[in-house]
Amino acid sequence: MKKNEKPVTKKPVTDKKSKIKLKEQFNESGSKFDEAKLQNEEKLYESASNFKEKNLQQYYTPVDFASFLARCLPVNLSPQSRTGSLIIDPMCGSGNLLLPFSVNPANVCIGFEIDKNNIPETSPVNMKFYNADFVKISKYLKDINVQFPVLVLNPPFSLKWTDEEIESQMWTMNYAMTNLFGMGCGYMICLKSFADKMCDSGKFEDIKEKIIYRLNVKNLFKKSNALAEVSVLFFSRQNITPDITVVDLDNDNLDMSEMNRIASSIKFLLSDSCYILHDKDSLDKMSYLVEGCYAEYKKDGNRNKFDIIFKHGELHLSLTNYKWHKIETDFEDKLHSVKEIHQKIPNYLALNGRVKNDVMVLINDGVLTISPDALERIERACEKSDLVITPFKALPPQQRLGYLTDHTKIKCIKSFKTQSVESGEFVKVEFEAGRLYSIDTNTEVNQVDYEKTITVKDNSKYADESAYKEEVRNFFKEVKALRIAVYTEAGIPLILHESTDDIKFLIEHFDIPNPQDVAMKFPRLHKQLDARLRSDEFSKYTLKEYQIYDLARAGLKDSLILSWDQGGGKSRGALAWK
Repeated sequence: MKKNEKPVTKKPVTDKKSKIKLKEQFNESGSKFDEAKLQNEEKLYESASNFKEKNLQQYYTPVDFASFLARCLPVNLSPQSRTGSLIIDPMCGSGNLLLPFSVNPANVCIGFEIDKNNIPETSPVNMKFYNADFVKISKYLKDINVQFPVLVLNPPFSLKWTDEEIESQMWTMNYAMTNLFGMGCGYMICLKSFADKMCDSGKFEDIKEKIIYRLNVKNLFKKSNALAEVSVLFFSRQNITPDITVVDLDNDNLDMSEMNRIASSIKFLLSDSCYILHDKDSLDKMSYLVEGCYAEYKKDGNRNKFDIIFKHGELHLSLTNYKWHKIETDFEDKLHSVKEIHQKIPNYLALNGRVKNDVMVLINDGVLTISPDALERIERACEKSDLVITPFKALPPQQRLGYLTDHTKIKCIKSFKTQSVESGEFVKVEFEAGRLYSIDTNTEVNQVDYEKTITVKDNSKYADESAYKEEVRNFFKEVKALRIAVYTEAGIPLILHESTDDIKFLIEHFDIPNPQDVAMKFPRLHKQLDARLRSDEFSKYTLKEYQIYDLARAGLKDSLILSWDQGGGKSRGALAWK
């Protein structure tokens, strides 16, 4: 126990006085008391008794008051409801502010707490706790635009405020409010002195204008020996009320009918500018993304955790929900390439240039992380494959079409206007010389019908048993062909196929990428082999210039087949040169 700290004596929270309070709360306007509601509230008290008390200057909000605050928000608290909201507490402590919302199974309650010791060991199924600094994890939430419908906040505070502490507290509130939906709402518990200084301050006007209602409460933390008066600030992102309603309460002398009237009044004001109910799929998606942000937050602090690793001879992906969502949202054109590399050998990237380029862009931009050994394997495989796939000699444009699969842009060299088909209708498209246009290439399978004459046995009535006849039958075969789509700036595709006319048109109007030959791509290695062929080691051979040039290129390729023209004895002279 710390010095000067008084021992905390725990009292059962489900005492008789609390039950009477609950009964009065729900016996609104003289209506019949709902026993089911009382039972749900009692469950909250039982859950709260399992929660750990907060440490010094982290004051425990009474559960009955937390329940009252929950009823002030336009959140469905019915246990039979099929719609719910996502409620977040950025500094949840033991989570007592979230407890009242958990009565509705459709609600999802999420709490962030930096002190692991404050997080309860057991909690309702629809409550999730994350041991994380909300300010740090907030950058991941903002990065993929995760926002919450409802925010409840009770940050740690001190009894003596300095200007620096007030500004720090306001930044905390600002951080939290920026994670609200455009039509979200919530409340913040703070000291009344802090609320007074905040309202008098000329800073954070954008936050103050969102405050819609203020409750000043005496003796709220009396059991924790904190007699200071507190304020509860209710806010809405879409506040349309110019003035703040201020009401004073005393926790020792609460009038339940007055409390119910206040709760209804605040709920009405917030409902006017908020939309916070969501279906199960929407809530599941938000929970999924929060889980991913937390996983990324934990991974970011571990230098040995990478998105791409090399294991058992293959590349393996280990991406969080956060990373998948970020790539899907911000780099949709590269999503397929990322999925492709999972459980592939490094040579796969070496032989699929576009996949490799997409993945390397994400790595260089810091979106993906890769382990050093995985990166080394990829670079080694690419270096070897470059020698294999690079042409021996320079290729004419029509033979370079296959290399378009490694590119996402193509340059127009001759302006033109033509027609294309979009959504079944002809539209005019225009391409301008000197500009780059997006390109997409893939292989399409076409069915080609043809006729063929075959010899079959003649089974006619008077035919001889050994008689045969010829028949013409229809056949079809599947032919793979390159399909090229060049997109205008408006995203309208010009589709070209592997036909003579389309290839001619493409070559005339676009700069077909040149993969170069091995001598141009690897000049240093080629010069070394060229110099060796001119040395005394090969002086006994009479070699012409073009032969030296070709043999040096063959050395880069590791092997070469030499042959003679027709009539030159090629069947006897052919050999494999290594």
